[in-house]
Amino acid sequence: MRKPRKSMASSAKELRGMSLRERYHADPIFRANTNFLEGVMASSIEPGDKELPEDGAWIMVLLPPNCEYTVEPLSIYFAVPDTTGPRYKARILCRQGPLWLWPHEYTIIENVSEYITMLGDDGPKINYMSARTELSGDKLFYLRSRGVPYADAVLMLLGEVKDPNFCYLTFPREVQRFFAGTGVMSLFARPQVNAIIDRFEREEAAAT
Repeated sequence: MRKPRKSMASSAKELRGMSLRERYHADPIFRANTNFLEGVMASSIEPGDKELPEDGAWIMVLLPPNCEYTVEPLSIYFAVPDTTGPRYKARILCRQGPLWLWPHEYTIIENVSEYITMLGDDGPKINYMSARTELSGDKLFYLRSRGVPYADAVLMLLGEVKDPNFCYLTFPREVQRFFAGTGVMSLFARPQVNAIIDRFEREEAAAT
């Protein structure tokens, strides 16, 4: 004979009387939610595989921070690690000034020149912040002498640049919209990223 099932009310009452550790072992839904949130928090605080080399690396911004000034989704910047505070951050330099990103807000591009070359005509646009470049003069001269336009030559050699002041790259709006929220472990990532895109479009419309 089956044992009578406890009502949901009595079960909930029992769970509320438990410690967090007891509830973790007794309630599978609470346990699943706890594990998920711990994963989100860990990816937000600990760099894991997003730890930057000491001399920096090229990154793609997946979730732009919503602050006084920000950057476009999927934009590519040269970032350096910032370990001055209690939490790990990556530091980039945009036109308005420095900007700090948590590990869950970006991804590292291991070989930026190869990545851009692979994209071909669908690749990002280069935006210069400084005329100064650390690119090898000999390599740049060779490419230019072969008829390669300056912007294309820079993209081909971009992996050699380790200067946050030199340039950044951006994708067209339709690409940003299509991939909005991709790579971010949050149910709200897509609307958050689309809100950032809307903000840039409003600012651009106001400037024209």
